[in-house]
Amino acid sequence: RWDRSALLLGIGIAVKPVPAFMGLLFLAVRPTAQAKLRFFSLAAVPSAVASLPFALADVDAFLSAVFGYKSDPLIGWYRFATALVDVLGVPLLLPSTATVLSVTKVAVVLSILAVSVWYLYNSRTVSLPRASLLVICAFYVVSAGVAAQYLYWAVPLLFLVALPDWFRVAYAVVGVGAAATRYAFAYAAGLLTDVAGVSGESALVVLYVGFSGLFWLVALAGVYLVLTHGRGSDTPVPSAA
Repeated sequence: RWDRSALLLGIGIAVKPVPAFMGLLFLAVRPTAQAKLRFFSLAAVPSAVASLPFALADVDAFLSAVFGYKSDPLIGWYRFATALVDVLGVPLLLPSTATVLSVTKVAVVLSILAVSVWYLYNSRTVSLPRASLLVICAFYVVSAGVAAQYLYWAVPLLFLVALPDWFRVAYAVVGVGAAATRYAFAYAAGLLTDVAGVSGESALVVLYVGFSGLFWLVALAGVYLVLTHGRGSDTPVPSAA
């Protein structure tokens, strides 16, 4: 079962690097160095086979696709910060949006490594769903570019991890609000990905930016609650022996 999981994870990584974040947690729970090496190798093979032709064809484009970020800061702290700066009329003393997004992608990897180390030393009292939820919430907090569909990643884990009911309600309300206003804003602008240049004076923009900032706060609360609330009381999951 672990071998099949590693192979499927490798295929997922070949499509998009994000699944590699979860792979770090799975490596942490393998009991021996040999088991860790086997899991890593099986995950690396399909990813390498699928990626190698693209890397050989244009290594610069390949590295840009893996480590860069060319999209728009859809939901999260950077969208809120840039909108607030625009409203206040203060020049944004930050590098370009693409640079910020790329830097935070590296920061996400470092935060996932930190979670993996934390989980490795606390695996007897921390469930894998709890550690996975911490990975996702850390991504929400650190990353400058969170797409609306990413908000659904945490949903199944919210019901496996012992958390206050108010947090689940807050996540649902704010998450749906952020996703809905994001797409409504893009639709109103006649776009689905790039919302630059659209007037920030409408009520829809205020709702979109407001929900974006609120979602960051909810994600930050999620990090705190995962670390402090209900450890040892999570819903058990089947063992993957």
